[in-house]
Amino acid sequence: MSLGILLVSCGMLLQTLTYCLVKETGRRGQLSVAAILINAHLLMGLICLPLLFIFKLTSHFTVEVVGFGALVNLSYLVGQFFMFSAINRSDASAASPYLILKLPLVALLSVIVMHESLSLQQLIALAGIVLLSLFYSNAVKISMQVLCLVLLSALCFALCDIFVIKAARAIAIDNSMMQGFFTVIICDVLFLALLPCVWLTRSKLSLHTIKAVTPLSLCWLGGVATIIAGFNLAGIISGNIILSLRALCAVILVALFFRGQLSAPGRFTLKSVAAAGLCACVALYYV
Repeated sequence: MSLGILLVSCGMLLQTLTYCLVKETGRRGQLSVAAILINAHLLMGLICLPLLFIFKLTSHFTVEVVGFGALVNLSYLVGQFFMFSAINRSDASAASPYLILKLPLVALLSVIVMHESLSLQQLIALAGIVLLSLFYSNAVKISMQVLCLVLLSALCFALCDIFVIKAARAIAIDNSMMQGFFTVIICDVLFLALLPCVWLTRSKLSLHTIKAVTPLSLCWLGGVATIIAGFNLAGIISGNIILSLRALCAVILVALFFRGQLSAPGRFTLKSVAAAGLCACVALYYV
């Protein structure tokens, strides 16, 4: 349990950094959202391809693993597309906290599909996290268009979490952490099927494009690998409780990367107070 929480915490930091790198990648590389999404995942697939053979994972390509892996990729890609579109229309600090709405969806799906359970105290903590996150997000102006994009992203990610645990537990090994890592490798190799999609975007697969998306891809790959391994050890709901602290990470990272976007009077203070409240609710969940 503790190891799972630690892994998710590391993944959460990397994932929040990924959201900041998305905007920088688009600005510096002059790439569209679709181009960033496709090329970053192709590079991740190429990185994971030799690992597939090093760990002899081809024997785990059962119908169940590949089927759930395909559903993971589809829901994840669609969710990231919606999220990246929201970020490009606002900023990571304003958009990403609304992903907390994924938490009640994940909790409901986990209770129904994965047979997880929640105590009254944990339900109160969960409700507090959601309400404080919404308050946190209201500290900035957000358009209805951006809100709709993030809500669609939250729904896709909730489904993705269920599919990824199903895929991990379909891999026939006893080590839960390695199940998570192997699932990432298999799913990322499946992303190589996106190669034909490169020519459907305005960006071509080139050294310039690969160089532009490399920091994003490496950060993304590390974040996803540690989060999935953590989910498999700690459970989907517990993992998502830790991910709710993305709000706090977004404040810090946006302050470092995009200081001008936090210049409104009182904006940073409101965000910081709400983020501190989120930390308290997370602590209540685990007491």
